[in-house]
Amino acid sequence: MCGLSTGWRIPAALAALFTAFALNGCGESTEPLAPVSSFTFSELSRNEAVGFELSESGEPLLLVRVDGNETAFESRVSAPDGEVLSAARLPYLRTGPIFHVVEIRPGDALPSLSILPDQVTRNSSLRVRLYRLSENTPAGAARVRAFRDYEAALQASSDESAGPWKERRDRMRAAAGGFKLAGDPEPGLWAGFLAAYISYYPLYEFDAAIEEAGAVRARARSQGLVLPELMALQLESQARLEQIDPKASLREKRRRAQAALEVIDQAVRLAAAEGLRFEQAWAQNNRGIARFYQDALPEALAAYQEAMSSALELEDVYLVNLVGGNVALVNERLGDHAGALGALLAIRQELLRYGSPADIAHNLTEIGRVYGNLFLFPEAIEALNGAMQISRDLGIREGTGRIGLFLARAYHGMGRNDRALEVLPAAIEDMEAIRFDRGLREAYRLRANLYRHEGQAERMAADRDRQGDRVLTDLDRADWMYDRALDALSAGREEQALEWFGKSRKLAETAAYAGIQVRAALQACLLESRPEAAQGCGADGLGARLSDWLPSATPREAFEARFAWARWLAGRDRGDESLATLAELVKDIRLYRAMLPGVLGAWYWESRQAVFTF
Repeated sequence: MCGLSTGWRIPAALAALFTAFALNGCGESTEPLAPVSSFTFSELSRNEAVGFELSESGEPLLLVRVDGNETAFESRVSAPDGEVLSAARLPYLRTGPIFHVVEIRPGDALPSLSILPDQVTRNSSLRVRLYRLSENTPAGAARVRAFRDYEAALQASSDESAGPWKERRDRMRAAAGGFKLAGDPEPGLWAGFLAAYISYYPLYEFDAAIEEAGAVRARARSQGLVLPELMALQLESQARLEQIDPKASLREKRRRAQAALEVIDQAVRLAAAEGLRFEQAWAQNNRGIARFYQDALPEALAAYQEAMSSALELEDVYLVNLVGGNVALVNERLGDHAGALGALLAIRQELLRYGSPADIAHNLTEIGRVYGNLFLFPEAIEALNGAMQISRDLGIREGTGRIGLFLARAYHGMGRNDRALEVLPAAIEDMEAIRFDRGLREAYRLRANLYRHEGQAERMAADRDRQGDRVLTDLDRADWMYDRALDALSAGREEQALEWFGKSRKLAETAAYAGIQVRAALQACLLESRPEAAQGCGADGLGARLSDWLPSATPREAFEARFAWARWLAGRDRGDESLATLAELVKDIRLYRAMLPGVLGAWYWESRQAVFTF
């Protein structure tokens, strides 16, 4: 069996057995691979190819190895006539090798290698090494077969369906086994890692990814191979984060996030020790995600900001876009809309240099949305109009739907209800086309409120029903009930309004939504004809709840509640207190209009006449 001819065609499984017998039973082993030549490309630009013509190796088979440092790339081997013989890429990774097995026969025209970077940083580089391969022995044949399996599993393709990717994973697992037989531990670790990565994406088999990545990092650590260990740590941490259900209890999310953090912290330390800034920033971003799931928002923000600092230093537009979005999200959750805007503007600077039109449109949309949250409505409209133009050119209906909704919000905040009503139909149509229920719920709510203010009762009722059809949470339902009460009140149906205020208040109390609870209670108490018998309408209890809630209320909510309180006092023969409350309210309205004109939003335009004539 030691002299088995390489010309025999036998099943792959039997070939592996024969090879194993040859290696273990006949004392044969392959020599470690040593490059015959090496090239480094250190000045890379996005979407600008580098490469060269391959040379004869003295053997019919040449192995090409391409390693990227902080570089996502596609590597191609092409025939002299331009036909692509092999095109391989790593799936969304910046570290790891691609291998090509190239047949070069004496006298034939030589093929060429072309490498196209599509994600780069200021530290990016590519290293190409060439090796001679021989399959004249069973061990050599096992090595060649392993490299061919590895190459085949990474062939560039637009097909992300599960079937082909399961086949690719099988090829990569076969490569890992072949490298083990051939005595090539480092390529074997990369094959094992990439098989685990395919389990993670696009197969979404997170348990398998965690198990396989854990095995790779243990072997890599025992062999002192840092890069495979680091990448396995990164993969395991991401798979653990993907296993966290956002709808789970906080306790469960904290438990799972802590398991991820134990792996993430190792990745951060290892990347820092090796000076791998991109991988360090990636791990810091993962740390921020884990802290976010634990509801430790200041710690999440600190991790995101550290990752953002590295991303900006690396001039990595992809990383800046990703991490900057997370910085903006946490700042908003912490109530710091200015901080969110700063992160989004930093993203914009990078996108203007290297970003795609779709990325720029998304960024402008978020900038416009946050400007709206800061009550800077003209600035919001300018950014959103820019985003709308790009999104329409690209045909991104999800983008145009959201943008239209945010534009309507901004126009409403400026008191331009006519313009808000003009832009909402197209926004609703686009969101209906993609079944974006969360956006539709808000759009129908806003339009129903606009129709109420315009006195269009039938249209108001139809949109309010559409809003109700898309209610998901108790908070959404309590809001919807409150809106129904205001609708009834505007139509003079006070008993129906009282009923809806009561339902909204009860649900808000059960779910601990203080804002709706206090506002609904105030409105209900205003309508109660027998105040002495109305539960919770005593002056001391109602006033205390209002005082406790006001510091956490938005300006619009606070002014609405303070005006309701002034009216309630007036209806209880407490005119002096009512006048004092009203005078303080008017003073604050004038102050806001002078210093922060947009903060009161549509409430000012819709309520000013009632306030100043009360």
